[in-house]
Amino acid sequence: MGIALEPGFNWWAFCILKKREAIILLVKYRNIKYLKKTHMYGLLMPKLVNDALTIDRYTGSTLWADAIVKEMNNVRVAFNALEDGRNGFQFVKCHMNVDIKMEDFHCKACLVTDRHMTNVPATFIHPSVIMHETVHIALMLGALNLLEVMAVDIMNAYITALCKEKIWITLGSVFGKDKSKKAIIVRALYGLKSASHSFQ
Repeated sequence: MGIALEPGFNWWAFCILKKREAIILLVKYRNIKYLKKTHMYGLLMPKLVNDALTIDRYTGSTLWADAIVKEMNNVRVAFNALEDGRNGFQFVKCHMNVDIKMEDFHCKACLVTDRHMTNVPATFIHPSVIMHETVHIALMLGALNLLEVMAVDIMNAYITALCKEKIWITLGSVFGKDKSKKAIIVRALYGLKSASHSFQ
């Protein structure tokens, strides 16, 4: 173990290493669990866009295709055609996340970027967020004043903000006739490291 046996480290190093191993095991288990997951609320869950379309053909419905088309109509504003070189721009890939909503079992698709492929300044990554205690206090005040608690979800909220990173992508099959074209991301697309900072 080397340095972990030294007096300045031996009182905490083994505990931290044990925690590290536990976290690594959880991550591995999570990945295995995700790969094995085929259904949600009794409906088939796709891993890729092609899987989603295959499921639609198999079930004789257009649930996933409709969800993907809806998402692409919403996020298309985030892309501009790339005409002049890519100097100063970082390449990133995109993929489609899918989910089934518990309320009415409708299918949801969300185009996100692979954030691990870009490097951005640390100041772009950490947005200011509210603390849990603030939410607890607000809920307590609401309960004391007999107020109803309501939740809202703003669809594609990040798309309203301009992208602070210089990113380009190769458009995939979900872009239809624009497939294989090059484009730059001009809006804060989900998955970008700077997206939450841009949305502030």
